Amino acid sequence: MPKMRTSELAILVVLVLLAFSPLRANASNTSANYAIGIAGGGISFSVELALKQNLTALQSTFTMPQVQGTLNGVNATDAIVAVQKALIAKSPHAEVSNLRLSVDVSSWSNITNVQWFNLTLSYLVTGVDSGRFGGDRVDISWKDFVVASDILFEGVDVNNLGSKYIGGPASQIASQQVPSAFIQISYRVDGRTASPASFDSAAATFTALNFSRLSLPLSSWAATYDFDSNSASWFLNAGSSLGMSIVRTINEPGSDTGLSTIGYGLFFSLQSRVSAPGGSTAQGDIVSTAFNDFSATIMELVIAGVILAGLGTFLYEKRVSSRSPKRRKQ
Repeated sequence: MPKMRTSELAILVVLVLLAFSPLRANASNTSANYAIGIAGGGISFSVELALKQNLTALQSTFTMPQVQGTLNGVNATDAIVAVQKALIAKSPHAEVSNLRLSVDVSSWSNITNVQWFNLTLSYLVTGVDSGRFGGDRVDISWKDFVVASDILFEGVDVNNLGSKYIGGPASQIASQQVPSAFIQISYRVDGRTASPASFDSAAATFTALNFSRLSLPLSSWAATYDFDSNSASWFLNAGSSLGMSIVRTINEPGSDTGLSTIGYGLFFSLQSRVSAPGGSTAQGDIVSTAFNDFSATIMELVIAGVILAGLGTFLYEKRVSSRSPKRRKQ
């Protein structure tokens, strides 16, 4: 068997590495304001909600109360209990920690005719993963959790907005809308045409931390793989025109456009993403992750095989050489 030189062995290793290196691909730039991240044995959650209301344009006496600040640590105890209760209802062993809740409700603007309600929530989740050979299994069936409890922030409930602030005024405003020959009145809930009763119900029961729209199993979400970050992701666009609205369609005689449509209500969007290490798979709401990337594992095994083969060749030749008869000196 011919002896393999050190340079030849190095070249062979490089060729093997190139053969098993993944092809580069553009990173996915799909944005999301709802995110679950699985990495390094930990599970993180974050959501950024930007709700806007313009019902005040129809009834100047209505606005949502202004509040601004952050809850974390000891100050976030009630919020932790509320979120913990919501997660346990979906996944009995889920535990919430490191919760942080920030709220910023603007004043009504007569210039933009909009009032903004911004809420950011983040926390870590434990108790939903179990180790297995070579990887981990993570249960994210809690992803569509619904917080039913009040979450008070300086005396303002930042969760049950419908029952506390929006429901009554929205119903009253809707009852005051009178259609005519030139104005048609319709209602929408989550971007779809609805009855006045459905509109009233949606307004009265609206909660900020309601993610029931994400109940579809994770395995049915759109899946992508990002070679740049070596991560797997699943995406679901729950809607870009969520909320409830009163729609006024105005027929303007003599106008070039003929019709103009204006919606008044509460609007927000929800685009979600779940990310995990590369090579992870989803079955239902169970994510199976691998501790090591498959391609990296293959390369390590191949390199080890090449080194062992070279070592075996060296030892074989040395053994054969030692058994060869030596010439006597003349």
